[in-house]
Amino acid sequence: MNSPRSLNVLLVEDNPDDELLISRELRKGGLAFGAERIATRDQFHAALDRGGWDIILADYALPGFSGLEALSILRARESRVPFILVSGTVGEEIAVDAIRAGAHDYLLKQNLIRLVPAVTRAIREAHERRQREATEHALQEHRERLELIYNSVSGFLAFLTRTPEGRWLYTSVNRAFVLKLGETGQAIPVDRLLGREVEDVEANEFRLDAETIRWFAELRHRAIGAGRPVTAERELRLVAGVFVGEFTFIPVVGPDGACRHLLIDGRDVTAQRRAEEQDRRIRDHMIQAHKLEALGTLAGGIAHDFNNILTGIFGFAELAKMAPDLTSARRQSEEIIRAAHRAKELVGRILTFSRQQPTNRQPVPLTDVVRELVPLMRASFPKSVELAVRLPEPGAGPGVLADSGQLQQVVLNLCTNATHAMPAGGHLVLAVEAAALTDPVPTDLAPLVAGPHAKLTVSDTGAGMAPDTLRRVFEPFFTTKPVGQGTGLGLSVVHGIVRDHRGAIRVTSAVGRGTTFEIFLPVVAGSRAEDTPAPPVPTGRGERVLCVDDDPVLVAVTAHLLTELGYEPVPFTDPVAAFAEFSAGPAAFAAVLTDNRMPTWSGVELARRVSQLRTELPIVLVSGAVDPEALSSFQALRYRHLLAKPYTLAQLAQVMSHAVGRGG
Repeated sequence: MNSPRSLNVLLVEDNPDDELLISRELRKGGLAFGAERIATRDQFHAALDRGGWDIILADYALPGFSGLEALSILRARESRVPFILVSGTVGEEIAVDAIRAGAHDYLLKQNLIRLVPAVTRAIREAHERRQREATEHALQEHRERLELIYNSVSGFLAFLTRTPEGRWLYTSVNRAFVLKLGETGQAIPVDRLLGREVEDVEANEFRLDAETIRWFAELRHRAIGAGRPVTAERELRLVAGVFVGEFTFIPVVGPDGACRHLLIDGRDVTAQRRAEEQDRRIRDHMIQAHKLEALGTLAGGIAHDFNNILTGIFGFAELAKMAPDLTSARRQSEEIIRAAHRAKELVGRILTFSRQQPTNRQPVPLTDVVRELVPLMRASFPKSVELAVRLPEPGAGPGVLADSGQLQQVVLNLCTNATHAMPAGGHLVLAVEAAALTDPVPTDLAPLVAGPHAKLTVSDTGAGMAPDTLRRVFEPFFTTKPVGQGTGLGLSVVHGIVRDHRGAIRVTSAVGRGTTFEIFLPVVAGSRAEDTPAPPVPTGRGERVLCVDDDPVLVAVTAHLLTELGYEPVPFTDPVAAFAEFSAGPAAFAAVLTDNRMPTWSGVELARRVSQLRTELPIVLVSGAVDPEALSSFQALRYRHLLAKPYTLAQLAQVMSHAVGRGG
């Protein structure tokens, strides 16, 4: 009936002649159309049911039916089909009523000159209205989808707007935000937040403390000042509980460069931080367990070196007893002191390597870290393994930011693995050198960047590894050794430590041709200690010092040394008795020097009791190995000093001078 561009016209008209008149006028106006004429209410309902009409032209008066009634039926169906009243009898008042009822126009049959423009305009407006409604509907659906996403995400979101006066107001928050920060874990009604100042909401709705409110304000200022997102993390204490929150403040900058809006994106990272802490504890325990395993490997070499030192001490002590004159005795005493220094250094290396302690990274020469292990490894490894060491001079070579004990763990694990790979003997090379990485950095050394690096190489002539083994070499608990002969933790510990130091490790191997491990660590400045002349030995001026150690030999030696330095020692082997003496006259003492590990009371406990009587009294705690927990308690005291065993006369003089000078 119609071409694709023709109009479907529903004509509500009882007069066929008027149908011809209207059709002729539409054709004269150049409109292509198809028309259907109906004249009764039932026919009108049926036509509307079929649908597909572009426009309805209705006479005002029909037998038993009217144009206004047709308009009422159309609008009752909520139809948006354009409706024009065309009649020969319509008056101005009726026409106005028709327009108010929803008709698009009204025309007189005696004057149809406006018919085509009216039809064209009505159809165009209907099309534009449908497009506008479709657009509004799409926008509404988009808003609803965004609202659904906004309120469904687990992150808590809030949108802040700054007023012309500079106040920040909440203008939008999602459900997670009000639920997470609610007073009792229940969502705060959004209406209680919107339009209110952030500090008011944080203090009165979220019940945040003043310090946390200042922290959030500082984040806002940082984000605005930087003009980019700023992220920070904080533990929040709410009425509903405690959680660790990660917050990102994202400034929304307008065309004029001013920031008038801020988006807050928050996440609850409590579980993640707990998992990271658990992973750290497991890793630390794994490293510590492997340290003990490695110490077992070194035990023979340690015992050998220590026995050599003790043999020298005994020998020179016997020679000193038999010395014919004071000069010879002094020479023997100097040899005893040198041997004792060697013993101290050996014990220090063992403690540094083996003790469980927090990571303590500082700039150190990688050469010196490695060099300390070489004597222990030479004494401990099988004689069939030839150890070739290629290191720069002491204090020279590249420096790295590292924990010395952990790096020594890496060296020892790699070298121990290498000796296991050479049961019949072979060559083991240990080298340190500077290495410059250039762009592009090899993919196997990610995440390193171009620049200077320190390179540690451990290479052996052992059995080597097949490609399948090489791919799994850093997996925890993976081992090629028989059951009961290896934990499979050694190389995974190495990998973890290297990664934790922001380094990378490369391994190459071939069956029957040996294995080479190359470790790259970023270079830092300031790792070489400058030689400084020894300061003069300071002396006392007769100050009384309470000297406590449960070992009679040590308390006697310490008392003699204090006397030589010009102090008046009051020695005790019982901390309870020492405290009783002190309590009888606290003002008589200038300082307390006490060992830590003693029966009855520890040195820390004695220090605590003494400080209760005289808070300003200097206390020197002496120990070979201080428990970190006890050390924390001791450091809470005001005038406290540490002196590590074994110590020299000069070291005792320095700490006593500093303590008495500060306390006095």
